[in-house]
Amino acid sequence: MDKNLALALALSLGILVGFQVLFPPKAPDPGAPAAGQSATSGSSTWAAPAAPGSPAAAAPAPAAYSPGPVVEVKTPLYDARFASQGGRLVGFQLSP
Repeated sequence: MDKNLALALALSLGILVGFQVLFPPKAPDPGAPAAGQSATSGSSTWAAPAAPGSPAAAAPAPAAYSPGPVVEVKTPLYDARFASQGGRLVGFQLSP
């Protein structure tokens, strides 16, 4: 084994172990139920769905995505359009 490879592996292992020793993971709260258990045995913690037509059943509609100003990139191979907000690809077309 190459000396540099062995040194790199030893240093990487030392960093990983040292980080776990210096910053141990937080222990779960003993009063809180475990991830797979419910707080009350036998009963569901989910609320019953609202009846259709009741005011609670009408959820507000999510806001429509607005890409904002669009930046166009034109090359000999393709034309692409990107939204300025978030850099989302809005349109892509291969050039003939």
